[in-house]
Amino acid sequence: MAALHEAPGVRGLAAFLSAARNQRVDPERLSAAEAAVSAYSSLLERHGGRKKMLLALDRAVRAPGHSSASPSDRGEEFDARLVAFEGARGLTQREYGTELALYVYGPSKRFRGRFDCTTALGLINVQRRQGAMPICPVTSSDTELLLGRREHALGPLNQPLGEAQRSVGLIREFCSSPAPRLVMRSQEGRMPILVEPGDNVRGPFDVVLGAIYEGSPHPAADEPRTQFCHILSDGPSRRLIMVVYLHRSLAAAAVASSGVFAKDPVGVVEFDHTGAPRVVLPRDRWYDRLPGSPAIEYLGLGTNRLHGSAYPRLAPLAEHLFQLRGWPADQFVGYRMSIEYPTWNTHHLMWFDFESPPSPQQQAATPI
Repeated sequence: MAALHEAPGVRGLAAFLSAARNQRVDPERLSAAEAAVSAYSSLLERHGGRKKMLLALDRAVRAPGHSSASPSDRGEEFDARLVAFEGARGLTQREYGTELALYVYGPSKRFRGRFDCTTALGLINVQRRQGAMPICPVTSSDTELLLGRREHALGPLNQPLGEAQRSVGLIREFCSSPAPRLVMRSQEGRMPILVEPGDNVRGPFDVVLGAIYEGSPHPAADEPRTQFCHILSDGPSRRLIMVVYLHRSLAAAAVASSGVFAKDPVGVVEFDHTGAPRVVLPRDRWYDRLPGSPAIEYLGLGTNRLHGSAYPRLAPLAEHLFQLRGWPADQFVGYRMSIEYPTWNTHHLMWFDFESPPSPQQQAATPI
């Protein structure tokens, strides 16, 4: 790789060969040189498309936070994601060290037979240049419940909200100080939530948003019997982590799967000809699914195996969500998906299929 920094590009070598041809260099030597340039061009095409991109890959590997895997362990797919990261970083003028999503599903204490979901979405070690692409990790058409309370901080829900309600805001304990601002702007019926660090934020910063969804039906109570968890890679980022905790009563009946899908044109939900939403199952999205599936790591009960994570505060964040809802962590089963240099602007999904609907006894029970 050190020699590559000194070597000319393919165009420069082609110009050299053209000049050599005009100087009537020995044809046999010229043919050997042309074959070597062709092989050099194939190398660049295979690993980066051109010399500039291959050098960018080398710089990224040497940068702080790069993978500890050796080149032979990484493989072509890793190198391709790394090159794409460098390109997206140049286009957007920003990067995230880690983006993470954390989901916790537990029995609702207010709505018997239903479940609550508490989530966290984190952008860690965000770096951006002046005039960079805006940071917009959340969009919604919900204007009243989004951001929850006036101070935009996530806390326990003290007022009855009815079924399947939510509150979204900052989890300030895990944000940089001073915390970035969340700004909500109306855009043709949608509500982009922008993260604006403000003039008083210097250097890299962290922002963690949380959401509480109350009173959702049991995932197996209706077709399809599938619970989806996803994070849109909003980066470009060096690492993406998704952690899902299911109460053991849910985990006992669930089968976990994973995949990476194009953001458009389908998404997780689309609308039929009447305008009614319908769920698009992953098996029906063969045409916009990236090759391969990210590995899912089984964490067992509790948060012990989250300690020592690439994001050191991941276990404390999970424990914070459990405490917020009054749920004992040792009653929940964890699953983790982790990807280095995730493909920018794609949906990373983890979903759980349930074989059969819950029995009346299961729906009536409140395990916690």
